[in-house]
Amino acid sequence: MSAPRLEDLIERYRSAEAAVNAFKGDIEGTTEEAEFGAATDAITNTTAELNTYDGMIAALKLAADECENFHNSEFMMPLLKGMIAYFGNLERVAGGAVRQVHFLANTSDLRGVRDTGFVAIYDAITACIETLDGIVNQPRCGGDRGFNPAGDYLAGLSDYLTYERRRAMEALEAMHIPRGSDPETKNAMLLQWMARDGDMSFAEIAAIATRMEEEQQSYRALRGVARS
Repeated sequence: MSAPRLEDLIERYRSAEAAVNAFKGDIEGTTEEAEFGAATDAITNTTAELNTYDGMIAALKLAADECENFHNSEFMMPLLKGMIAYFGNLERVAGGAVRQVHFLANTSDLRGVRDTGFVAIYDAITACIETLDGIVNQPRCGGDRGFNPAGDYLAGLSDYLTYERRRAMEALEAMHIPRGSDPETKNAMLLQWMARDGDMSFAEIAAIATRMEEEQQSYRALRGVARS
C-alpha cells in the first residue's frame, strides 16, 4: 500500500476537524476526538510531498488558518515543505513552459495598449487559434477516440491563446475613452469578441450593442457641437 499523499492527510484532517466542531457534549474519549488526534499527528509527522494544484491550495488555506489561530503551529513545517516540493516538481517537469506562462502573466502589461494595438493583438491571436484549430482536427492529431499527444498539445496551446485573447479584450473593455474621443473601434472590437467567444445570450449582446450605439451618438453630437 502506497504512503498517503499530503493532500489526503489534509482532507482527513479537515473532515476530523469538522466532526469535532459539530460534536455536542463532552468529546473526551470519543471516536471523534481520537480521529482528530490521529489526523493531527499524521500531518505533523509526515514527510509526504504535494502532487496537485488543488492540494497546494488546500495546504495554503490550512497554513493560513493555523497562522491565524495558533502562535506556533506544529503543522507549518510539514505544510511548507510540501508546498516547496510541489513547486520544485512543477519546475522540474515543465520548467520552460511554467517560466513562459509566468513571464506572460507578470510582464505583459496591456494598460499601455491603445485601440488600434488591440486590433493587432486580436487579429494576430485569432489567426493563430484558427490555424491551430484547423491542424488539430486533422487525422494526424487524432481520430474518433480523441486527440493523440500531438493533438493534446496543440489543443492546449489553442486554449491558452483563447485565454490570452480574452485577457486582451478585458483590458480593452477596461480602457478609458476620454470624453470627446471616438469609441467606435473599441466598441466594434468588443462586439466582435463577445459574438465569437462570449457566453452571453443574443439578447444580452443586443443590449450591449444598443448601449454602444448610444455612446456613438453622443460622440457624434459632441463632435457636431465642437465644429459649429
